[in-house]
Amino acid sequence: MLDAGRHQLKFGAELNRASLNNLYVFNATGTLVFSNVDDLRNGIISAGTDPNGNTSTLPGNVISGVTAGAFASYTPTGDVTTAAAAFKRDIWSIFLQDEFAASDVLTLTGGVRVDWYDTNKHPGLNPNFVERYGFPNTTSFSNLDPVVMPRLAATYDLNDFSVFSRAQLRAGVGVFSGGDPLVWFGNAYQNNGAAYGQTTSVDPACAGEDLSVLDGGQFTGIPQCVLDSAAAQGADGLGDTQSIDPDLKMPTVIRANLGFAADIDFAPSGLFSGWHLNADYIYSRYRNPLSVVDLSQTVRESRGLNGYTIDGRPIYAAIDPTAPGCDAVLVDAASVEWSGVTSACFSTRRDDEIMLTNAGAYSSQIASFILSRHSEGGLFTSGGSVDFSLGYAYTDSHDRRNMYNSTATSNYDYVAAFDRQNPDVSRGFYGSRHNISVSTSFKEVFFDDLATRLNVSFVASSGRPYSLTFTGGGVFNDSSSGNDNALLYIPSGIDDPNIAPTSDAEAVAALYDFTQGLGCAKKYAGSTIARNTCENDWYFDVDLSFSQELPGPGRFFGRDDKFKLYAMFDNFLNFVDKDWNISRRRQFAGFQDMANLGGIDSEGRYIITGFNATGFEGDNEIKTTASVWRLKVGISYDF
Repeated sequence: MLDAGRHQLKFGAELNRASLNNLYVFNATGTLVFSNVDDLRNGIISAGTDPNGNTSTLPGNVISGVTAGAFASYTPTGDVTTAAAAFKRDIWSIFLQDEFAASDVLTLTGGVRVDWYDTNKHPGLNPNFVERYGFPNTTSFSNLDPVVMPRLAATYDLNDFSVFSRAQLRAGVGVFSGGDPLVWFGNAYQNNGAAYGQTTSVDPACAGEDLSVLDGGQFTGIPQCVLDSAAAQGADGLGDTQSIDPDLKMPTVIRANLGFAADIDFAPSGLFSGWHLNADYIYSRYRNPLSVVDLSQTVRESRGLNGYTIDGRPIYAAIDPTAPGCDAVLVDAASVEWSGVTSACFSTRRDDEIMLTNAGAYSSQIASFILSRHSEGGLFTSGGSVDFSLGYAYTDSHDRRNMYNSTATSNYDYVAAFDRQNPDVSRGFYGSRHNISVSTSFKEVFFDDLATRLNVSFVASSGRPYSLTFTGGGVFNDSSSGNDNALLYIPSGIDDPNIAPTSDAEAVAALYDFTQGLGCAKKYAGSTIARNTCENDWYFDVDLSFSQELPGPGRFFGRDDKFKLYAMFDNFLNFVDKDWNISRRRQFAGFQDMANLGGIDSEGRYIITGFNATGFEGDNEIKTTASVWRLKVGISYDF
């Protein structure tokens, strides 16, 4: 720090180094599937009727025999530790800040921070990946451009006016970057297509093999042909390959804030004096947020209406440009734009070629205030005090994907979408729109300097959002792209022209009737509902705490020590009545599946085959950790 009179200069540098050794191999121990109980007893795994090696374990697929009987991931050497992502990541930072006292009442602060990235190792090059997509899979931290983050802030002390005193205005604008994508980058290291392979018992290597996993009554494990095929796939570099966009940019946020703080005195003394107000507004524009795409998926024009539903939803399928007779070329990786795609390109089992990339920008805003008061003197003793605060925050946040998973495939699958390759901006998955808090604390001193305290806090939060979806998967993307994650088309009635005439009329009518009675869905009749339109229930919480200080033994020897007996009561309302303050939330990724979809007909119309009549109420599950009451009693000793 440099003191230059009215200028206070700060500058510095920082190095943040992380060493990662992350070992995660999906299905490394393998999975066995049996179509029925008798087959389980006899050790006969499912034959798997899908020639592409379907691994979906939805009950319908298992019982019908569609799902492959065995599937596993296996390394070429048989040693799973060779598939670990092991590398170092460095973030180098320099910053410069000038705090300028422009006047007695105005302070300006300007500065800039620059971050740049480096690594000691890149993902292993997979020549097959280069042949398929035309660029290497070796992008990592050292390929990123530096991030320049200028910032400016001001504080202005206002003269006292009306009931306000010591008032201050705060404002600022700047560029920020945060959140470390270390684990997401790690996916490209351990999923480079050569670290391990993933195959099923439907693989040609298992043709004619005995599908029994019992030998003389002894369990034999995953069929050896599956393991050998997976090992060979990895050795040849033909496993699913995850990558990082060569043009990836680190996400940044342009954030502007405006704040006001002041003491408030409605009267010279008493209850209506001594209040304090803090009010803030924050606007954020998220640029280049991280997202994922599947390089292997493109629109299949032979499905639906030239590859789309009648309302414009794309119908994707996986391709392999190296398949015999396929001359497809990837024109743009970030948007997954292909040219020259023919039917021969779809003759593949390839899928989950997930690439970390950037998505389009979106905005969020938060407005909040806190009104608080501290008064000396308790309700019963002059040495006590009373504290009170009331707060409210309104959040209008947006995003495109949930992006809360560590693996690339889960980040791709676990978002409700109209277009899975390019989800629209919608209400943010994490946002609770309304948050109210009230807190009060009472302190009394009945004995010498030994305090008695009672704290009561109340919180009310509106529910996080969720999405209405179709049940199952495999219609708009390949079968490995998750289930229950396609946004629901809501019919305008049984005669909706976008509903195929081969649909189950009763199911269509039931879906229409139900959604007309659901406030969040009613206005979307005749269209696909937007993501995160519906909202979980409000949550109310009251917590109590009580403590009493007692003299410690050291006071006999002139020491100032204390015991403190305390009790903390979480979720007091649920203690009063077991049906009060129950936190409910639907599926963890925010999916509420409502109707079965049999497919899309040749005119792009939805074929609805069933309505999930009981699921809506049944899926509104209790979240135990937030719903139970807890009492903690203890003692502490301060000396």
